[in-house]
Amino acid sequence: MWHKMNDSRVTCVEEEAVLSQEAYILLYAKQGIPWFSTAIEVQKPCTEPGISDSSPKS
Repeated sequence: MWHKMNDSRVTCVEEEAVLSQEAYILLYAKQGIPWFSTAIEVQKPCTEPGISDSSPKS
């Protein structure tokens, strides 16, 4: 499972999208760690990867 994180949201993305980027950072987090679990639970469930890949509006 891959997640794209920016200043305003966390979205699901497919592995191919990650690998096609010029650069990416891979983070590991053990499930159940409060800060990670909270960040993911706050977001809507990932049902359609890449659907909200647009940049945040100012």
